[in-house]
Amino acid sequence: MSNCSIMLSGILAHVADFDRLYINLDKEANDLAQVQQLVEACSKPAVPVPGELFAACYEGSLYRGMCIRAGREDSLIHFLDYGNTERVPLNQMFELPAGLLQTSPPLVRCCSLEGLLAIDEEAALAEITRLALERPVTLRLSDGTDCGQAAIVVEDLLDEAGQSVSERLIELRLVRRYK
Repeated sequence: MSNCSIMLSGILAHVADFDRLYINLDKEANDLAQVQQLVEACSKPAVPVPGELFAACYEGSLYRGMCIRAGREDSLIHFLDYGNTERVPLNQMFELPAGLLQTSPPLVRCCSLEGLLAIDEEAALAEITRLALERPVTLRLSDGTDCGQAAIVVEDLLDEAGQSVSERLIELRLVRRYK
């Protein structure tokens, strides 16, 4: 690890894999409620096309999503503001207001933990979920990290008590360092 680190705080929104985490950074948290209000107002049915954006229903609410694969009865949607990917029935997809993505970009950032290799990927995923999902976290980034990249490489993820999630995974022998 480098001697100079940058610390960012946020909420762990989704854990896709043990090394692919989606974080809603604090500076973007207020925007989520505003975006959600606009998306919830969507009512015009949409015909899903891969690569295009839609309002899609997940657990009873509408969220911004990108169509990954369109089917006859449902489509595979990647939810931009949370990071999860789900199948959504066609009757639960609606057109987004024009310009919503331009005025408010995706509100989560994809992050990966630097230098870790899974020993038991499923158990590591479960432990990260147990420790931090939907809770405050702190990202420790090296000084040279480019936060403008699509995915941020993270030196470490600290839980709300300030404990290293990476070290916890290593102690449990779920991952190991490869550097």
